[in-house]
Amino acid sequence: MGLLDLFIKQSNKLSSEELKKMMEGSTSVKLIDVRTKEEYAEGHIPNSINIPLQDFKDSIKKMNLPLDTHIVVYCASGIRSRQAYNILNKLGFKSIWNFGGINNWKYKLKY
Repeated sequence: MGLLDLFIKQSNKLSSEELKKMMEGSTSVKLIDVRTKEEYAEGHIPNSINIPLQDFKDSIKKMNLPLDTHIVVYCASGIRSRQAYNILNKLGFKSIWNFGGINNWKYKLKY
């Protein structure tokens, strides 16, 4: 059983340490920041991509990702990431996590 399998079997919430280990253990994890482009430019978790919530559903559909893609979403406080998580769930994605707010990240941000 791999590291990602262990995370899949647990809840959809991650600690900062779990997210860091997940990202270090696999290049297949899609880390998505659903804040605005302006918020993203002010600092974001390394290796994340920015898909603002207002564009999220259409952008995810256009990406044509397999439904078993490992996806972690986050925002400023956890409210928008919860909405993004629900969108992914309704679209049929099976391996998704809501990291919550960027303030949960205990490591260096990228600017």
